Amino acid sequence: PGEGIQAKRRAAAVIIDHMIPTMTRAGGYDEILELEGTLQNFMNAKAQGKDQNLGFIREKLREILTRMDMYKDLKLDPDCDDDTLDSRFDDLYDYVVDIKENLIKDGLHILGNVSEGKRMEEDVYSLVRVPNGDVPSLRESIANALGYDILDIQRNASQRDEAGNLKGQILEDVEVRTETLISEMAANGFRKEDCLRLIEDYGPTEDLIKVVSFIFDELHPNLLKMGNEIDSVMAGLEGRFVEPGPSGCPTRGRAQILPTGRNFYSIDPDAIPWHSSWEIGKTMADQMLERFIDQHGAYPRNIGIVMWATDTMKTGGDDTAYVLWLLGIRPVWTGYAGRVKDLEVIPLSELGRPRIDVTLRISGLFRDTFPNLVRMIDRAVQKVASLDESEEENYLLANLRRDIVEAIEEGIPENQAREDAMIRIFGDAPGAYGSGTNILIRTSDWKEQSEIGDIYRSYGEYAYGLGRSGERKPEAFRRRLMSMDVTVKNSVSREYDMFDNDDVYTDLGGMNAAVKSLRGELPMSVIGFSADTSNIKTKTIDEEGRYIFRSKINNPKWVEGLKPHGFKGAQEISKMTEYVFGWDATSDIIEDWEYKSIADNFLFNKENAEWFRDANPYAMMEVTQRLLEAIYRGMWDADKEMKEKLLSLFEDLEGDLEGLNDR
Repeated sequence: PGEGIQAKRRAAAVIIDHMIPTMTRAGGYDEILELEGTLQNFMNAKAQGKDQNLGFIREKLREILTRMDMYKDLKLDPDCDDDTLDSRFDDLYDYVVDIKENLIKDGLHILGNVSEGKRMEEDVYSLVRVPNGDVPSLRESIANALGYDILDIQRNASQRDEAGNLKGQILEDVEVRTETLISEMAANGFRKEDCLRLIEDYGPTEDLIKVVSFIFDELHPNLLKMGNEIDSVMAGLEGRFVEPGPSGCPTRGRAQILPTGRNFYSIDPDAIPWHSSWEIGKTMADQMLERFIDQHGAYPRNIGIVMWATDTMKTGGDDTAYVLWLLGIRPVWTGYAGRVKDLEVIPLSELGRPRIDVTLRISGLFRDTFPNLVRMIDRAVQKVASLDESEEENYLLANLRRDIVEAIEEGIPENQAREDAMIRIFGDAPGAYGSGTNILIRTSDWKEQSEIGDIYRSYGEYAYGLGRSGERKPEAFRRRLMSMDVTVKNSVSREYDMFDNDDVYTDLGGMNAAVKSLRGELPMSVIGFSADTSNIKTKTIDEEGRYIFRSKINNPKWVEGLKPHGFKGAQEISKMTEYVFGWDATSDIIEDWEYKSIADNFLFNKENAEWFRDANPYAMMEVTQRLLEAIYRGMWDADKEMKEKLLSLFEDLEGDLEGLNDR
């Protein structure tokens, strides 16, 4: 809702909201199904004591892993011995099940179009996949009716139940039952009597009755109102009243914000962070710390985090809670309306770890929309800086003292040195937006990665907080970037991912490039995922990149969903390629097989290439050019045959486009 709220602030605009694209479970395809089946064969043979079969199956698995370039996903050497490989098969199976569980887009939403057939079923599935307030999750209710805990079978897919069944196969059965039930409900027109009859075989439980009733009483009728989107546009243009409604991520347990076509509003900024957001933010922050400790054996001393207004509106302040928890500061809420009235210091004995220093890079919209949160976080920083604690207990205090000493040694007056060393919140110049990174990537107007870091620094070197309204502080920003051990940009839903728009690589990738240009090495960079708030996960950006390639970009479901949208669907592939390239340019995370996947799937797959060329040859040319640029910049070590194929395609497309332009 962020951009819409910005329009309301600037022009008192009436906003007509619309439905998100239909989301579908990624499921299995081609090599993923082959890998899953072979893993199940290996695990079953081992469980049944059929050791004579293990060698053959293991060799088959090695061949699949090599073909899929999957050893790095497991952090394994392709030449590892059999015992080492066998020890990771449970992890590999868990990973494959997780890939199948991802939510991906099935095409694009068309304003005012009501989903029909399979897409209506997918809409219902994605919106009741997780709980909606006091309405339980449909698949969780089915799992419970069958005697299973959905989180247990999700998190422990490679384990077996008491009957010896793989929990990953149980999860697949639950998913199939969920999708089948929705299909049968749809076939019966979502009529109350028929829907309740369909769940009789499950008991039915109270939870199952509740979620199924929610589907036929509220959810499906609201989905049928997507046609209101066009009606509301016409009403607004004619100066008539447009009904207001809440905003947020419908697939994140907010299905009650439907129907669409309403003039949305945001949230109460004084209630941020919500109680629920406090718990979510703490969990994500703890997961990040655990990841860093596992890798480095110590706590990070300075975290850099990207803060967006849109995410804050969607979550109620997960990121704000994340920052406060790292600092060891807790919100104090009023007994009414849930507003935050104060902050209190969490004792170290309760915190159980040092206070972690945090540097914020806020978006321009966050600056404009949540000045109260800027002040709140700065108050938290000042509280932590004033504590009587040792430098090993309080990393913010340790960094503050070091920066003051260094600044004084460089000739800066003590008062100025102290004031600048306290700055922890940076953003764009007043009235400005963005981080500049995408400008260089889009125009290819850069030679060295350090140039990307430089433009990121120049856009974000303006200080905010108590008594600060955007003063330019380049040296203070440089010091904060230079000391960053971890960079963070959390994700609130699967309605968009890191390859869906340029904002994420621009902000988080730009921060990584800036840190590397100053420190000479990239920081650990992570994304916390709270799309399912009961099953929060934190991944490094390279892990997430591989996950999206394997669950979405290489998945035929994704491109098949784009094809009905013609030139716009083709443009989505072009944009995705640009964003993949942007991540590699800023953060060095894209592997050769990922670039090759784009070429093989969209340029050299006969069926897809014919559609791509016919639908949007300009977009196809952009993909070809971007892949060639990756080769020429040394970002993709493509073989000679691939280079020649890309060059040949480039020449063919150039001829085609010249012919089109001459018409």
